[in-house]
Amino acid sequence: MPLTIIKGPPNSGRPDELERRYLESISRRPVLVVPGVDDIFDWERRLTRGSGAMVGGQIVHFRDLFSEIL
Repeated sequence: MPLTIIKGPPNSGRPDELERRYLESISRRPVLVVPGVDDIFDWERRLTRGSGAMVGGQIVHFRDLFSEIL
């Protein structure tokens, strides 16, 4: 699985682009790495707001990324 970094200035639409790419790649079991634990819950709410549930992807904190890699 390739690593993709989405960058840009504030208010440039990064969260919308990230959401679009994540949902498009859900069949490939994407891993979204977020900076804080609170961000996990924010992204879970954002990604499931239309359907209420989602199977296939994963959202992890930076600290948990190392466990995923090993």
